[in-house]
Amino acid sequence: MNTRKIFTLCLSFAAWLLMGFTWGDPLSRNTKKGNQLFEAGKYEEALQAFTEADVNSKPGDPRLPQLYQNMGNTLTKLGKIDEAIAMYKKADDASNSSAFKADAQYNSGNAWMKQQQYQQAVEAYKQALELNPKHEQAQQNKELAEKLLVQQQQEQQQKQQQQKNQQQNQQQNQQQQSSQDQQDKQDQKQEDKQQPQNQEQEQKQQEQQQQKPDEQQQAQEQQAAQAEQTPEDKEQQLSKEEALRILDALKEKEELHQQQRQVAPRPVEKDW
Repeated sequence: MNTRKIFTLCLSFAAWLLMGFTWGDPLSRNTKKGNQLFEAGKYEEALQAFTEADVNSKPGDPRLPQLYQNMGNTLTKLGKIDEAIAMYKKADDASNSSAFKADAQYNSGNAWMKQQQYQQAVEAYKQALELNPKHEQAQQNKELAEKLLVQQQQEQQQKQQQQKNQQQNQQQNQQQQSSQDQQDKQDQKQEDKQQPQNQEQEQKQQEQQQQKPDEQQQAQEQQAAQAEQTPEDKEQQLSKEEALRILDALKEKEELHQQQRQVAPRPVEKDW
């Protein structure tokens, strides 16, 4: 048997041993299964496989940081952001590699972004850049998160201002309503006071209106009576008026005559 055949047999035996070890290792087997399910979009099943791998792992296993990272990515896909962030922190704590820690912080920042927690996202990207200043994606996402943070703060300020304005408007409306209610009460009191006077005036007006038809009827009757008078009645009426004037003239003449008698000179007696 030549050297080349011996070398090939050794390689085959080593591969067989490696495959047997891998197949027999629950952590590796479940991690591989979980990765395949994740790529297929079956995130629930992938998470279950990763969880089984973690259960069968030993503390300090150097493969755990990557396993936790994979679990964090799967939880993010499932929308379980809080659990994903906790898993990224677990991956960060389990690793001693600065590059790996930077990736864990970067993934944590992405999870914060999905929750629109831009302040926390900015802090996570900053930590990623401190660990790995050449992390371009962390730099880009940090700039984006900072812009979104400013926009979010402006929107919050506008919302607070709107709420403040609404409260002020409500207070003004309440004050106006209260003033209107008081004015209505005063008007009602004044109206109650004036109501008897108004009723009295209305009663007088009604009485006057009732008297007017009587007066009109009397005037109409007088006009009718005058219209019914004959020419003789009118002549007799004129004669009476003339007689009264003549009597008045005679009385005046008599009074004048008496006055003249009183002032007439008396005869002077002579002493012969």
